[in-house]
Amino acid sequence: MPQSHARTLTALQTLANTPSLPALATISVRVALCVTIMSKRRKSRRALSGLTDDQLRDIGITRSKAWREAQKPFWKE
Repeated sequence: MPQSHARTLTALQTLANTPSLPALATISVRVALCVTIMSKRRKSRRALSGLTDDQLRDIGITRSKAWREAQKPFWKE
């Protein structure tokens, strides 16, 4: 995950757990957090499906496992 993406995710997680935010702000931050997480999953799965067999072997997963993961919808963990 790119560094700026990781910082955004961390900042949103911190904000989502801030008790002093107004209700609408809390909801907005939680929605933004969900969208960010789902976007990260979608991009990661798309990248995984594009790896070569050598690259998959380097990270220790099989082509079939990579395919199964890439086929998951972005909203599923």
